[in-house]
Amino acid sequence: MAKQVQPILVTLGIEGYEELAKLKSAFRGLDTTVQQSDAVLEKARKAILDYGKQAQNSEATLKGLETALKGVREQATLHSPLYTQLTQDIKEVSKAQRDYIADLNSTVSAHKKIQ
Repeated sequence: MAKQVQPILVTLGIEGYEELAKLKSAFRGLDTTVQQSDAVLEKARKAILDYGKQAQNSEATLKGLETALKGVREQATLHSPLYTQLTQDIKEVSKAQRDYIADLNSTVSAHKKIQ
């Protein structure tokens, strides 16, 4: 980040230096905020998955888990390890949801054959 700011400093010269120093400080603050946010989002991810393990396995629960994980992923830093993990979690929940519906459909079909 500092390497990107330095050429701007040379171009601006003395004039505008104070504003550039503020901008440089803001970038450092943003980086710290992003790191803290990812830590908070990781806790949210774990809490959502823990809830999913404890909750009744139903279509509504699986849809809710998927929606919650997508919401957390939207706030994660793109291409970060957390973003990648959330994408994987979403795929797994989506697959579990499809499998649940397929099992339900096969059960209904088997029940109809019996009647």
